Amino acid sequence: MRGLVVADGGLTLSESLPEPIAGTGQALVEVRAAGLNPTDADIASGAIDDLLDPRLRSSKVRTGLEFAGVVVGGGGSLQVGQSVFGYPEVVGPQKAHQELLAVDEESVAPMPANVEFDAAASLPLAAVTVVVLHRDVAPVEPRARVLVIGAAGGVGLVHMQAAKNVYGAEVTAIAGPGNEAFLASMGADRFVDYRQTRVGDLTDRFDVIVDWTTKYRFAEVEHLLAADGRFVPADPFKNADDLRAGSESAERTGRLFAACGTRAELDVVREWVESRRLRPVVDRVFDLDDHARALERLGTRAKRGRVVLRVASG
Repeated sequence: MRGLVVADGGLTLSESLPEPIAGTGQALVEVRAAGLNPTDADIASGAIDDLLDPRLRSSKVRTGLEFAGVVVGGGGSLQVGQSVFGYPEVVGPQKAHQELLAVDEESVAPMPANVEFDAAASLPLAAVTVVVLHRDVAPVEPRARVLVIGAAGGVGLVHMQAAKNVYGAEVTAIAGPGNEAFLASMGADRFVDYRQTRVGDLTDRFDVIVDWTTKYRFAEVEHLLAADGRFVPADPFKNADDLRAGSESAERTGRLFAACGTRAELDVVREWVESRRLRPVVDRVFDLDDHARALERLGTRAKRGRVVLRVASG
């Protein structure tokens, strides 16, 4: 079996991995496509080894947090031959950059009927995170004013569409030059080019500010928040001071960390896609043996949406 393994601070392709066996409560999935995101790069480099489950640190395949594929065994309520997508636990041992994956059934759901595997694989992590964001961390009412920083990225594009099309918010999108028409077509009410206008120089007030770039701290955006507004950084670990109990910012900074997907959350995502309120955006698709170029693309600022790896040919 082929898959990507961590070696020497990076990823390399192995052609001889042992095939996994599905245990109780697991499905065996032939992975057709898998997302590639910054957490994968951090895992490959060893930058977050201290946060990982010991079982993952000892595993050969440590990357691949979201995927789409076909059930080929096990599965319980999932049928053999069924097309599925999923988001297993970030720090757990089940990772998707391999041709076969034994994964907990609870982290998998039938994939949207109106998209192909590449598109479905771009969704689970980002979309589940957005479900958790507006369900648990920063609920919004229709016409709420939402500022999306990093709106052209893999998660930002999903969030912007859901904020507008699902929750009925007024969305201001911040991204790089050349994205205005594209983001307007995806539902943005207003566009801000961060190279032309600093975030701190905006004059509007927002009910929710979400920073998918992980660059900003509460003090830098506090003056942009409405009286009861909330700032949500994408990486709570980098904003630990803002979230520390007793700090002035703690009550107005939301802790967002969707550690995995559940069947129920993935079902919500499927409904968004099938009702065409959420459109997957794939930046580029690379074959598994072209993973080095995929990682290079992941690090560029010009991309729109998710970088995807095509894993098994089917």
